[in-house]
Amino acid sequence: MNPTTKYWIRLTLGVIGFGVVLKVLLGINLADFGLIITGWMFLGRLITLDDELPGGFHNLDGELRFPKYELLGIGLSFIGLVVLKIWLTH
Repeated sequence: MNPTTKYWIRLTLGVIGFGVVLKVLLGINLADFGLIITGWMFLGRLITLDDELPGGFHNLDGELRFPKYELLGIGLSFIGLVVLKIWLTH
C-alpha cells in the first residue's frame, strides 16, 4: 500500500473517530458533522484549485496531473450528505 493511500485511510478513520466522540460527548448529529467536514474539504479544494493547474504554486513545472477524481469524490460525498440530511429531516 502506498503512503498516500495510508494517509487517506488514517485521515478517514480519524475523522470518523472524532465524529463518534462528538456524538457521544456533545450529542452532535453525525450527518451534520459529516456535512460540515466534506463541505469544508470541497470548498477548500475549490479555493486552491488554481494552485494545482500547470504553472500554479504547487505545480510550477506542470508535471502533476489535475486532481479531478479527488475533487469529484469529495463533491459527490458532499452532495450525498446533503441529500441524506434532507431525507432524514423530512
